[in-house]
Amino acid sequence: MNVKAFSGKKNEKDVAFHLKRAFLDRSDVEVFNDLQIVVDGESAQIDHLILHKYGFIIVESKSVKGEVNVNAHGEWSRSYQGKWFGIPSPIQQAENQQKILKMYLKSRDKDLLGKLLGLQKGFGGRTYDVLVALSSSALIRRDEIPEDINNLIAKADQIPAKVEDLIKKYKFSVLKLDTRPAFTDKEMQAISNELKGLESAGSSKVEAVEALEPKAPEKKEAKEKHKSEEKRRETSL
Repeated sequence: MNVKAFSGKKNEKDVAFHLKRAFLDRSDVEVFNDLQIVVDGESAQIDHLILHKYGFIIVESKSVKGEVNVNAHGEWSRSYQGKWFGIPSPIQQAENQQKILKMYLKSRDKDLLGKLLGLQKGFGGRTYDVLVALSSSALIRRDEIPEDINNLIAKADQIPAKVEDLIKKYKFSVLKLDTRPAFTDKEMQAISNELKGLESAGSSKVEAVEALEPKAPEKKEAKEKHKSEEKRRETSL
């Protein structure tokens, strides 16, 4: 694996870790990582997908070192070794993934959703959002990026708060007599099972946590073993 690919995978693991830790005990929110979707000859790879009562949030992970800027036209650029280079828009990438996700869900609505007044419910009218998670080492030129784009960008550890804000917004809208449909518990479970089947075989939420959190018992065992070896050496002398 080259350095670029390694950095990209690390940022994806960082985001997966922070999302898992934030929503681990939530029954109304579920996180999926590294989904592979194929439908009608189209395909998409989604880094992170959050399922909640009112819809879906796609998070596109980008490992970027140096500064990041976005102009008024939505064109992205980054600095590297003192020079600026244009890069593809991760927001556009996520929106393209969103289109394919919608296509896939539409093809599966009869299997995943129930009926209302005898009519088959669909995935239309649900909420679909995108966010971009940049690596913690990135320097984001917030003052120069348009506000609507700025609101979609966060560093890996800040993504859970962005997700939470979106979900709260929809929850409060419903309380204000918004007619936006919400998934039932049965539908949430069916959708969850479907999305789990789309996760890559190499995707592991546990691996994401283990990669970032040191195992205290193992560290303690290693320390005790080291002390024991030192004691044996002293005795032999």
